Amino acid sequence: MRLTLRPSRVIIVIDGGEHWGYWARRALYRASRIWGGGGFVVVPHRDGKVSPILLAACQAYDPDFVVTYSPTVEDCEHFTPAGSK
Repeated sequence: MRLTLRPSRVIIVIDGGEHWGYWARRALYRASRIWGGGGFVVVPHRDGKVSPILLAACQAYDPDFVVTYSPTVEDCEHFTPAGSK
């Protein structure tokens, strides 16, 4: 038997509202730059609540870390470009 390090299993919780596709892409992009490798799971929430089915799937995935996606200034400007206030 040979022991090796494995990549961390990370769940990223995102806003599951109207722009969930954007948040999912950004979360995966930033995670790959911060954590490297793959093996990320993106889980949407609605008003702070995650679907019970997704929670069960997350438990089965047995993550090392569960994090929330924090929008950057760039993310906020994506939806509210400068000068459009």
